[in-house]
Amino acid sequence: MGMNQLLIVDNLVASYRKKEILKGISLHAERGEIVALIGPNGAGKSTLLKTIMGILHPSAGKIQFEGSDITDLHPHERARLGIGYLKQGGSIFPSLTVAENLSLASSSPNGNSNPERSPAPDNIFSLFPELAQIEPMRAGALSGGQQQMLSLAMVTLRQPKFLLLDEPSAGLAPKLVNRVIEKIKGLNESLSITILLVEQNIRRALSIANRAYAMKEGVISKEHLNPQSLSEQESFETILQT
Repeated sequence: MGMNQLLIVDNLVASYRKKEILKGISLHAERGEIVALIGPNGAGKSTLLKTIMGILHPSAGKIQFEGSDITDLHPHERARLGIGYLKQGGSIFPSLTVAENLSLASSSPNGNSNPERSPAPDNIFSLFPELAQIEPMRAGALSGGQQQMLSLAMVTLRQPKFLLLDEPSAGLAPKLVNRVIEKIKGLNESLSITILLVEQNIRRALSIANRAYAMKEGVISKEHLNPQSLSEQESFETILQT
């Protein structure tokens, strides 16, 4: 494992409801990168994130994180190592206020406690100023964009080194999509969080990514080493082609 490689996925095979979804996936993420994972619905992108997080267990292959084999670790053990996961649709407590959601996230940071790596609860608003004015509001009453910002803030408070983001802009209006994507870029730049981003807004994902993998039918069909150059110039067919 190279000095800069944070995550290595090697020939991963995984099934869901007895159907093989991942068919020998290999990829890596280097420290400080944003890696975009793109492809059509049903390609296996979400399944891959769940398998990296330990929610699903592979039938073959290996996952390494910081040089250690984590293939058989439970999700909470991976979280303690610094792997964060934000599922599609976010993850908030709707009946609690924004302040209470943030407090819960900061008081149980999956076993991590590294103030140099992540913000303390009282200064999370420097990263997410849009949440400061809505602290007393119940999370379930927020707009979709506000809920997604809250979800991102909560997972940030859990102090990840490596963040798995599954469709963070799903269902949002175009203006809000841009805000969420820029926020993800900001977290990467300000906190040096390595990010594996699954995103249907392909051009926006490519615009902030250092590298990209295209998935199709459970396999990696292509690796893009300079994805930002593709975001405006290439057709989706070229981007996703085998």
